[in-house]
Amino acid sequence: MPLDTDRAGGSTYVTKCVHDPTQIWIWSLDHDNNILSSSSSNYEIRLWDMNEELREISRIKLRHTFAMCHRIENSKLYAGLYDGQLQMYDTRVSNEKIQDIRVSSSKGYIHTLELSDNYLLLLHKPNVLCIYDQRTWNKIEHVQLNITRRASFFKDSLLFLGDSDGYVHVFNWNRDHCEFVEVGL
Repeated sequence: MPLDTDRAGGSTYVTKCVHDPTQIWIWSLDHDNNILSSSSSNYEIRLWDMNEELREISRIKLRHTFAMCHRIENSKLYAGLYDGQLQMYDTRVSNEKIQDIRVSSSKGYIHTLELSDNYLLLLHKPNVLCIYDQRTWNKIEHVQLNITRRASFFKDSLLFLGDSDGYVHVFNWNRDHCEFVEVGL
């Protein structure tokens, strides 16, 4: 797909830009080494090679819903779906789905997904934070949060959650549990 320089708005900061009108709405972006991945409202997750002018490598077509969030790490792609399920794919083997993982009994969608060592952290509607051990897929923590999550960021064991009231909530993730640290503006 050719670079779309018109959509870059003439910015000197934008060096590469691709546009695909079939993607409709991009819900989530992630990367693993030189691979950029995107999930969109047309039920697709796409993989792009950043070393080759964002050449598309492959597409994963989800069956009946879209991924609101996803993470790719060590060739495994985890997709948090709108129907509240988690799916895992192996991107080395033709994007073969490894398994559907039952992660919650609620009907709420997954809107945050983070990975660390052998643990997976999920936030799903209605604002429930859960931590799972990837070796057994057992839930090891379940916490109801009283915030309306709007944005999230994870770095160096800290989970930052922005809410609709303008606050940033910070949690320290110590392997198998999260501890509330502080709230700030």
